[in-house]
Amino acid sequence: MILLHLVHVDSSSSILDTSDTTVNESSTNTEWYKGSKLDVQWLLKMFSILRKIKLGKRSGLKCMICFDQITEAKQFSRNGQVPMADGIRCDGKRELMRVIDHLHSDSHGAACKADEIQRLWLTQSYKHPWIKVLKNHESEIVKNLIEIAIDVHNDSKVLTLSANSWPSRSLSKMHADAQIASYGEYGLDSTFVSFKPSTPALQYKNPIIYREMLDTVAEITMESVTKELKHAECFSIQVDGSVDKYSIDNKFITARYLDKSKAMKNVFLGESHSSKRGAEGLLDSIIITLKNLNLEDIAKQNMTGLTTDGESANTGKNSGLWVRLREYLKKEILCIWCVAHRSDLAFGDLQASVVEVKHWKSNLKAVATFYRSSAVRTEELKLISEKSNNKFYRFPEYFEVRFVQHLINLSKSVWNNLKAIRMHWNSIITSDGGNKSEKSTAKGFLKLWKEGGDQEYYTALMMDILRQFEKLQKQGQKSMTTLCDVETTKTEVLESLTLIKSNCFPGGKEEDLKNKIYNITELENEKDDDNIQTRTIRNSYVSTRRYVSSVKNEIILSAIEFLQQRLEYEQKSIIDRLKSFLNSQSAIEMISSVRCDVEGLFDKTNLSQFSDEVLGLYAAENLPAPRNITDFTGKLYYYLKISTPNTLFSKLVQTYISITPHSCGPERAVSCHTILKTNKQSNYSREAINSHLYIALNSSGTAHFDPRPSVARFLQKKQRRYKLPDEQAYKDHFYIKKFFEEV
Repeated sequence: MILLHLVHVDSSSSILDTSDTTVNESSTNTEWYKGSKLDVQWLLKMFSILRKIKLGKRSGLKCMICFDQITEAKQFSRNGQVPMADGIRCDGKRELMRVIDHLHSDSHGAACKADEIQRLWLTQSYKHPWIKVLKNHESEIVKNLIEIAIDVHNDSKVLTLSANSWPSRSLSKMHADAQIASYGEYGLDSTFVSFKPSTPALQYKNPIIYREMLDTVAEITMESVTKELKHAECFSIQVDGSVDKYSIDNKFITARYLDKSKAMKNVFLGESHSSKRGAEGLLDSIIITLKNLNLEDIAKQNMTGLTTDGESANTGKNSGLWVRLREYLKKEILCIWCVAHRSDLAFGDLQASVVEVKHWKSNLKAVATFYRSSAVRTEELKLISEKSNNKFYRFPEYFEVRFVQHLINLSKSVWNNLKAIRMHWNSIITSDGGNKSEKSTAKGFLKLWKEGGDQEYYTALMMDILRQFEKLQKQGQKSMTTLCDVETTKTEVLESLTLIKSNCFPGGKEEDLKNKIYNITELENEKDDDNIQTRTIRNSYVSTRRYVSSVKNEIILSAIEFLQQRLEYEQKSIIDRLKSFLNSQSAIEMISSVRCDVEGLFDKTNLSQFSDEVLGLYAAENLPAPRNITDFTGKLYYYLKISTPNTLFSKLVQTYISITPHSCGPERAVSCHTILKTNKQSNYSREAINSHLYIALNSSGTAHFDPRPSVARFLQKKQRRYKLPDEQAYKDHFYIKKFFEEV
């Protein structure tokens, strides 16, 4: 390791004098530490990468190589911090020991390697691994391949549908560049010359080469993902299925873990399909994906969590995916439902148990269908909204959003358009002629959706309730959310539903309806005390509230009950253990609270090692957590901060953080898959789609994409021949090449 520190040392001191390092300590009166003298001047002389700086009134040392390569250094440092990059004090023995420790650290070694590779690249040295390959090929070919690699990466990030369009777009850019160059040289009034590219320029401009480059870029992307997963202390996976337009049941698998800098990462592992049915097919899909990435052994060691939806094939107690995956891994893992799926099932239970909710939803969808099925009606409704200075809200299609969000958007569109809708129904009824069936339907709607009636009240009430379901699903589907965050949000939602039961939710739609009805009535009564219409509206609203008060209580109680049941099923024990673990005030409490998790995840024989680690943290007064940290998530990250890497305590904490309470990752992959595999792309192979998804979901932005590794691997995969169809052109090329070689 010490040789890496001397990359930038002066030539006169590029190698340490070992005789100097073995000087008798008593004769020099100077202490030595790890082969280096605890002396500032000696360190500055031997390591030219160190620079003396001022930190206020104190002296300090700064590592210039880590300052230049800070990104690489942070990846190999604890908690992503490299103090030497900005400078630390050097006015004491302990401070100098920290400097020397840094010179022997992994982060400094990584920075040295990155700096050396950068120097080799800038000098175009053959020692650089990419230069050796790229210099053996012609510059024009390398240039074309770099353009192809960047095109492939960018098109995959933006989900361009077809590889057949890539060569034509590349050639159109070449045509534009040629025309601009021609106009610049001969003027804008020059004669147009059609685009005739040279044969070498067309050599790699075909879909087959683009597909080969696509697989190459995806392969390199997944190598980095696999490497990080192998170095992660633990990780969890998420599995979700979706039947595409061609009736193929695809399984999408993602993973979440903490990298070396303790940053949370979500990655896409692959889309697979198995011919087997049920839970056996689900397990087979996971195994296929792990085999493709060479992660089978790592999964058996470090996989600690699984997130699925509530399908019986996943959660079956005797032969579901949860049981089968535990048998395959030969250990226990934490298995939970996706919070969005679970809350959606809770609303389904609510709808099935309360008939009024089922009828309300049916009536709501009927209004939207009445307008979506006729462009003329929709246009008439738009005109009425514009004339009355009201904004028109489009009725959403079912496939546009998932879970209860569709019902929320549908409710909002009907609620906001209701005034214009009533005016439109009246115009249909009073119009001369017209369709009798349409008039009859409009009369029925107008009677059902009368102002202050039960349907309007149910809509206001259900929008307030659905808002709580939406809050739970949105908070639960955030990328970095943890089980603790979901538990906090669940408690908040249940408290909100309890408030709605006893009163209107402050600022909610039910309160708006109440204020609107009473305010309109009071204003109208000021003008005319005998206004029959306003009195009718008010009396209708009052009678509606009396009639549905018992129904409202039933709806709220059912919502609370089903949410508690669904959110606690197969997860309550995990949450309770996690709470006990975070609230423990003694070592014995902490060990007892998570004993079953430690024995299941890391084997019973390791329980004593875990106990030693917990006792050590309490002895060092790092535990329990400080009193100013009150929330569960804060305590969890505090435990992560004080834990030692690669210990059982650290792995357990990372397990609780990495376990994903949602299947948002697979849902994103499903959305990308739907965009890629359209009606015109039925022949898309699974390998090609996976390559697209690997780049789209795992790779960085195109601005940060380095094409050189992809081009080098593309050229190394097989022998690339320079092909020219014209014999004379081949001879000309041969003599030109020979001339340059002689020169």
